[in-house]
Amino acid sequence: MARPKGSKNEKHVEHVELPRCPNCDSTDALVLNTNVQEFAGVTGDGKEFNRIVRRRTQCKHCNRVWILRTLELVPEPPTDGPFVPDELDDDGDERAAPAV
Repeated sequence: MARPKGSKNEKHVEHVELPRCPNCDSTDALVLNTNVQEFAGVTGDGKEFNRIVRRRTQCKHCNRVWILRTLELVPEPPTDGPFVPDELDDDGDERAAPAV
């Protein structure tokens, strides 16, 4: 399926800085453990998030270990609307189509 004529290209650029060691400012680190918590909220600058990710990280330069916390907005899968079951009779069987 093609896009409609005249539709604009959406460009979303997000600048992310590499996490730095709090001890030596190195960006070369090893992730030891990851913990994900589903929690929705809004940051102080107004950005929404629905996941908190905590990574236990170790610097490869000085071996310092710290916890790196990031807030992420993960899109939810689309829903097609409410679930509507097929028509069932009293026995739980599907009803027969009416005779024409």
